[in-house]
Amino acid sequence: MTFKGEKDRFFAVYVAKSFFLITCFWLLPFFVHEYTHNLIFAGIWSFIYFYLLFTSILIIFNVKYEFEKDHLYAQGGTFKRRIPYESIYRIRTTADVYFGDDILLTSGNAIEIFFYKNGREKSLKVSPDDRETFISILGGSCPQADMDVYDISYN
Repeated sequence: MTFKGEKDRFFAVYVAKSFFLITCFWLLPFFVHEYTHNLIFAGIWSFIYFYLLFTSILIIFNVKYEFEKDHLYAQGGTFKRRIPYESIYRIRTTADVYFGDDILLTSGNAIEIFFYKNGREKSLKVSPDDRETFISILGGSCPQADMDVYDISYN
């Protein structure tokens, strides 16, 4: 079963601020230093800007979570993570959307999945569009996982 990333007002404001800051920092050198007023610098700087912008858009608007036979597959643009069900040991809802090992969020309503990878504890934060169904399927696929789920609503 496939879930798309939920997009809410929190996410829209966060993305708008990020794009605004990227654009401001892109334009800043052109106003600060006269050596930036040449075609080569403008071309290289424009390439970097559009690459960052395109990559950000790809990551942001192409988020999906798939339940496979033996693992959870999370993808956002070029970021891909396969988490075997047997390695998941805890599932919880969280309001902390800024910090974590791997963050693949498109909403302020986050679910954090804790798992083991190469003997180390890792976590992935996700925000599927249908949280209740996602949590119930994930809980059914990972009966060994501790569930710490409560309602978070920022909408």
